[in-house]
Amino acid sequence: MALQANLLRQNTQGQFISHNGPLRTVNCFDLAKPLDFLSDDNYPRVGEYHSPAFSMDLMRGYNHGKPFLVLEHRSGSYGGYSPDDPNPPPGLIRLWAWQTLAHGADGVLFFRWRMSNGGSEQYWQGLLNYDGSPGRAFPEISRMGSEIEKVGPEFAHTPTPSSVAEILSHDSLWALHVGGLTFPYLEQLQAFMASFRHWGLNVDFVEPTADLTPYKVVVAPTLHVVDPAIADNLERFVSAGGVLILTARSGYKDTDNIAARVPPGLLAPLAKVRVTDYMLLEKRPLPTWFDFPTEEGSYRASTENRITSASRDWPGDYVAKGWADILEPDGARTLFRYQKDFYAGRAAVTLADYGKGKVIYVGTMLEPRFYADLARRAAEWAKVSAGPEMPEGMDYVLRQGKEHAFRFLLNFSDSPKSVTVPGEYRDLLSGKVYSGQVTVPRLDLRVLVQNESAPSKVR
Repeated sequence: MALQANLLRQNTQGQFISHNGPLRTVNCFDLAKPLDFLSDDNYPRVGEYHSPAFSMDLMRGYNHGKPFLVLEHRSGSYGGYSPDDPNPPPGLIRLWAWQTLAHGADGVLFFRWRMSNGGSEQYWQGLLNYDGSPGRAFPEISRMGSEIEKVGPEFAHTPTPSSVAEILSHDSLWALHVGGLTFPYLEQLQAFMASFRHWGLNVDFVEPTADLTPYKVVVAPTLHVVDPAIADNLERFVSAGGVLILTARSGYKDTDNIAARVPPGLLAPLAKVRVTDYMLLEKRPLPTWFDFPTEEGSYRASTENRITSASRDWPGDYVAKGWADILEPDGARTLFRYQKDFYAGRAAVTLADYGKGKVIYVGTMLEPRFYADLARRAAEWAKVSAGPEMPEGMDYVLRQGKEHAFRFLLNFSDSPKSVTVPGEYRDLLSGKVYSGQVTVPRLDLRVLVQNESAPSKVR
């Protein structure tokens, strides 16, 4: 990539250099370095809105907060020789495209302009039909073009401020491939992103050794590979008052992919906990060439567990699945315990005080309700002011200009949704003024700025 970028710079003037991404097999933090910016492709499936938000937030992280482009965006049904996803209903393509801009993109190009009348991609819809006549999505993209012409200059190049960061470790992603490719590493990152966005909070994605001083909460899901530099970076963050969230299978490997310590390894002094055992919490069908009879009456491991509260500060219980680190506190206090199997009563979630900060270790993977509750508590512990609470089906993003904060409310559901936003706001798209409650129609959005003579910044 660097070789090609340098050749282009020697032979062009005033031309930005970019490339499509991201890729699981490449460290995109490194891939972005020789480029002016790394760009994204956006092909969400009908029914998805967290996944494209996650992809855009990742891209913003790879570019260290700089604006980027979406070089390919879905414009209708897609598939090879036959379509493999429903056609998006009217309005959804525009809304997906607006979502990319809300999450930090500064431009979006649609794939494709005109449908191909032959070849392996002939069923990918474009903005124009086979004969060049306007397709169904053409009017809504034309509408979006007019909207961008009207309001785009107001928020172009503006950053997305955040007090919350998630650590994305490509070394951990790759190390987890040992034994199979099914461990849900990226899915955990997306689950945490969705939980903080539920409370109206932006999320940045950073490398394990990135400067963490701008943040108050850092989530490091399954930070599997840890070296002294990473451990020291997290120690400085927590000591200064940060809230760190670790999850199952953290601190297992060094940078040679060798497991040399009892997990969480170098992170044990921070988390004040040891992993004494672990369990897989899911059934995997045996290959067909195993044809063992069912042996009734023998021990069966739990394929799903529950965790129950061990602290008055956080009552309740949650469904645990996927994986279970069995924890032994070593200075941490137990928040939740497992309910089932031979490790029933053992610690599942712990909380430790360290320096001026806190470290929570979540030893299993849990239902979305847990992550939403954890995000709210972590924000409270870190004294982070949450934004508006988002109902299901809605996305919220904040971009901060020099004079105005731009709040994007995007409704991906099939019915109108209302959100409470304290203060008075003006929608840049419609010109309407809202006070307190904002209603967003189905498959539509609002771009809000404070309706005040003296605009204020939002932290």
